[in-house]
Amino acid sequence: MVQITVILEEEAFEESENTPHMTTGQSPAELHVVKTLPTLFDRIKPDLNTKSDIEIWKQKMYQDRKSKSREFRIGEEVWVKNELNKEGWSPEIIDHQTAELSYEVLVAGERKPKHAYQLTKRNGAMDEPNRSEENDTSSSCKRYIPEKWQDYIILPTQKKVKRKRRCSICT
Repeated sequence: MVQITVILEEEAFEESENTPHMTTGQSPAELHVVKTLPTLFDRIKPDLNTKSDIEIWKQKMYQDRKSKSREFRIGEEVWVKNELNKEGWSPEIIDHQTAELSYEVLVAGERKPKHAYQLTKRNGAMDEPNRSEENDTSSSCKRYIPEKWQDYIILPTQKKVKRKRRCSICT
């Protein structure tokens, strides 16, 4: 009982020291120490400048740098990934946005809710969907690789062959 009353008295003292005065507009702690004393809520709430918060912020910035924009406009033509057919995409039109990443799409004349990951922008009327947004596990690599790097990069379609590098003196 004695311990509880001591804690309550300390909290009451801290609150009175941090309460701003009517005439000065500053608390007694600010006038004496030139800063506010930490209250019970300050101790509960984590400090935003801690090292872990900075690291979390760095991770978020790094992840957001690689993320793709998933914003669509009303009336925009999109490819919709079919749930039943694994490789099926159908050309549809955005009807309206229901949430930040949720849309209603006109599929065969009916409104169907779709998430942004199920949608891909389409450029022309009947062009192919952009397959680069899917996890492409195909064995053929169609990327352009400059000639100076072709000796060092082994494409998935090539066999692993050790190539001898020639120096400028030998050739």
